[in-house]
Amino acid sequence: MPTRTNFLIDPEYRKRYEASFGVVPDTPVFELYLPEAYRSGELFHAIQRPIWDLENNVIWPHMAGLLQHDGVRGDLLEFGVYTGGSLGRHIEIFRPLGIIDRFYGFDSFAGLPAIEAGADVPIWHEGQFSDTSRDGVLRYLLGRVGHVDDVELVEGWFSETLPRMTDRITRVAFVRVDCDLYQSTVDVFTFLANRLVDGAIVYFDDWSHDARTGETKAFFEFAEREQARYRFERLLTVSDGALAVRVHHVAGR
Repeated sequence: MPTRTNFLIDPEYRKRYEASFGVVPDTPVFELYLPEAYRSGELFHAIQRPIWDLENNVIWPHMAGLLQHDGVRGDLLEFGVYTGGSLGRHIEIFRPLGIIDRFYGFDSFAGLPAIEAGADVPIWHEGQFSDTSRDGVLRYLLGRVGHVDDVELVEGWFSETLPRMTDRITRVAFVRVDCDLYQSTVDVFTFLANRLVDGAIVYFDDWSHDARTGETKAFFEFAEREQARYRFERLLTVSDGALAVRVHHVAGR
């Protein structure tokens, strides 16, 4: 059966993947081809739901367990909060372990910014995910996790808000990158460059499997730029576009 190995992993992607992680890209178990007339949101969610449940109930707790086992401590940052579902789940998982000092959620709460042709995956469009608000997410989190004393939602474009957080956030243990877009992810990794603690985990939500677009392009550039500071270990790949990466400090840095 045709797989991403044959059709979507090109030589440039494989080369940059191996340069970043020291291993070849994961091979998918299977792929789905759906006739266009039947590609409804209902069908999409029915197919994706078991994968999302796997992340929520197995993979994210496993990531938290790795950090706890290795004594990794710091802040948890999510870039792309939307309605707060994943951030709420992270708080439920990580808070009882006592390894996260503070939970930060970054979002414009106004939808995606302008799309950059060629650098962004074409499924996105400007203003997408705007049906949310900071106050609404705070109310949701308060009802879900009991209190938000250790939670901060930072509203605005990453390029504007992150420079104001340089003195407040200095040790990052877990990052969920759900920026969708290339430049937004560049802004995130510019901020993270000297803040990822040894053993930190970066969890991508929209890994494109394309060296030329989106979160993938931004990370490959970061990995190449920061190879003297960090070594990156691929932990796992998930079929909804997720990739979990362990960050190791290079000796002496």
